[in-house]
Amino acid sequence: MVDIYEALDDVIVRTRRGEDLEAVLKDYPAQAESLRRLVRVARTVNHDGHSTRPTDAFKERTRPRILREITTRPLRLSPMMRLRLWWARLRWKRKK
Repeated sequence: MVDIYEALDDVIVRTRRGEDLEAVLKDYPAQAESLRRLVRVARTVNHDGHSTRPTDAFKERTRPRILREITTRPLRLSPMMRLRLWWARLRWKRKK
């Protein structure tokens, strides 16, 4: 039995190339009904994908909270980042 996700990928690729959905599904008779539903969902998500972006109202509501979180949390740097900053400061002091 073919993995459903591999079959779904194949069906989407082939239908995007112009093949008829029902003709492609004949290659997966045991999974045809599931694939038909999944393709329908994939097309809806692809078509309506723009609706998953945050609205301007959401951005305005969350902006103050995000800024508050950024400014109140202590900055945690990885050891590598600390080394890079130290090196950059050292080089900057030498240029002065």
